Amino acid sequence: MALIELVNINKIYTIGKVNVHALKDINLKIDNGEFLSLVGPSGSGKTTLLNLIGSLDKPTSGEIFLENSNLAKFSYKEQAVLRRKKIGFIFQSYNLIPVLTAFENVEFPLLLEGLMQNNDIKSKVNMIMDEVGLEEQKYRRPDLLSGGQQQRVAIARALVKNPSIILADEPTANLDSKTAEEILNLMLDLNKKYNTTFIFSTHDKLVMEFAKRIVTLKDGFISKDEVK
Repeated sequence: MALIELVNINKIYTIGKVNVHALKDINLKIDNGEFLSLVGPSGSGKTTLLNLIGSLDKPTSGEIFLENSNLAKFSYKEQAVLRRKKIGFIFQSYNLIPVLTAFENVEFPLLLEGLMQNNDIKSKVNMIMDEVGLEEQKYRRPDLLSGGQQQRVAIARALVKNPSIILADEPTANLDSKTAEEILNLMLDLNKKYNTTFIFSTHDKLVMEFAKRIVTLKDGFISKDEVK
């Protein structure tokens, strides 16, 4: 069975007296270990779809399965637990906690979960930060890091809890082309090493070049689904 399966998904937002049909009859299967990009013009529905997969929102109708669990039937509390355990997020604005060091930002999800001993947490954080190339920046706050370094911290934070899926919303938007390529190579290496599923929402042609599968949305529909 697919890691993620969306069945007849529709999403309607009501703005005043107007109904906006953001997603229409979406059917999509995503397997474990994919490196997939959702693409399309602004308003096509790709960010809405990413939010539904990430359990940040619920569909108006249809079903979303993650590892056999129907997310559409989860309560908001159950959704929060699922996000904490199964899903890592990477944002274009990094969303790091400014008063914490890079190490503390990566450590935070594990402390929040409260399932590991302190020594084990520190060992795991050190390992993942070394892996993303932040050996020398562990104890710097975000304002002392470059954009690329901040995105590496965000990647480490997403990976440290061993999620089934990492969702990345425009992860290269604030990076120059050289740094963006370095970040994408890093994520591809981590995808191959850990078999973690990466799903991007992007306009960036460079991300599309790296993606192994491209799902194109237009006016709320899937207009194309290509595997390279």
